[in-house]
Amino acid sequence: MDENTIIQFVGFITSLDFEKFVEPWDYYVQQLKNSQQKPTLQRQTGSKSKFRYVSQHPFSQGDFKFAFMNKRDSVHFPEHSVRVVHAGGYIPVQIETSRKDRDKYDNVMVFVKNQEVDLGFYRHLSLYRKLNIYQAYYENCAYAYIMEFFVKEADTTGFMSQLNPGNVNPHLSDEAAIYKEYEVMHA
Repeated sequence: MDENTIIQFVGFITSLDFEKFVEPWDYYVQQLKNSQQKPTLQRQTGSKSKFRYVSQHPFSQGDFKFAFMNKRDSVHFPEHSVRVVHAGGYIPVQIETSRKDRDKYDNVMVFVKNQEVDLGFYRHLSLYRKLNIYQAYYENCAYAYIMEFFVKEADTTGFMSQLNPGNVNPHLSDEAAIYKEYEVMHA
């Protein structure tokens, strides 16, 4: 991934299980016709957060036109079952992971609203192996930063405790949850 890439993050608030969710999600992804890079879909595991699913859609800055849902197509993704939240377009600031890392480690996604956050605080957390940081590309993005911490499964609880909102540290994330990535089957 290069610096000319914009990643569109989309969060999904739903109670649908994966089997019922993935088919309509796949339908919308196919409508995007983004042939350069494949989108990813991640499912929340073992933790509770606003988004049960998060998808990432990479585009080059020159080709960035993103509409996950078309109003006339919404019959395929019932609005009463799934609330779609467009978090916005983000540019990669730091990418340390490879495909192998995504399979090997748990992914703790951290959604940070504070634009003035000290990124050093997050970089100095313990127990993670790799870190991806995405910064808001547009002013109207839902978050200032979205971070992916890749953590060994045995260390996940300890890592998450560092992000506990009950702590008094002003640099703590607004939301954090553990996600597992799923292979997208279509081309």
